[in-house]
Amino acid sequence: MKRFSLPLLLVITAVAGRAQYEVDFDATGHLDLNFETAAASNLWSESATGGLGNSGAVAMPAIADNQLWTLGSSYAGNTDHSISLYIRTTDVLNAGYIAIGITANTPQAGIVFPSGADYLGVSVNPDSGEFEVHGEGAFNHSGGTFETAMQANSWYHLELTYDWQFDETYGMQFRVRESDANGNLGVDLINGGTFFAGLTSGIANDASAHAFMGGNNTGNILDYVDNFATTGITGAPLSAVPEPSTYAALLGACALGLAAWRRRQQPRA
Repeated sequence: MKRFSLPLLLVITAVAGRAQYEVDFDATGHLDLNFETAAASNLWSESATGGLGNSGAVAMPAIADNQLWTLGSSYAGNTDHSISLYIRTTDVLNAGYIAIGITANTPQAGIVFPSGADYLGVSVNPDSGEFEVHGEGAFNHSGGTFETAMQANSWYHLELTYDWQFDETYGMQFRVRESDANGNLGVDLINGGTFFAGLTSGIANDASAHAFMGGNNTGNILDYVDNFATTGITGAPLSAVPEPSTYAALLGACALGLAAWRRRQQPRA
């Protein structure tokens, strides 16, 4: 049994030990298997094209319904982590918004953000060129305006970083950057990001807080979102069909382990 311990260890390390948990929506089932929502109609859906590099993505129907999608995997609320998402605009002059954040609540129909002290998040309004910070107490206020306006038919990258400081106190930094169609980041729309600080008791005391994305596409302001990522979670996103990269990691790990095992079996001179 001892002879096979090295190959097994390599397989586990190569597949499960990931510093960033990213759902790229390239594989069948990425949305429904990794996220939960209470919305019942006009749902966001997977698309085989339209994403970064014309890969898979989440298609945004032009609807008035608020939708909240929470990531099934969780982490302790009193830790540091970041959440990011790529979005593609269509018409930036109409109403609607996109949101990312963290919540201690289960999905609720008809709203984008959970209520009370159990959420922290930020929403982006392309039509007004504003972003708003949401949460308990002082977090319920307008965050500010972009120094550079969003453009139609363009990719952007949203990134929200949480810094748990002590007790119920958090710091938040929000960045919006231009992106090309392949995910290469460009200039900041908020000059390097904006920092906020405040309190939230529900998340700090929760051992299983969840990252989320949500929005209201009333004016058809977005057509796709892609590559939802968060730190603080290990393991690979769930997929109905294993991705090619997973097979490659398994085969590579097995090959390395087999080579090492064979070397150990060779007689010493």
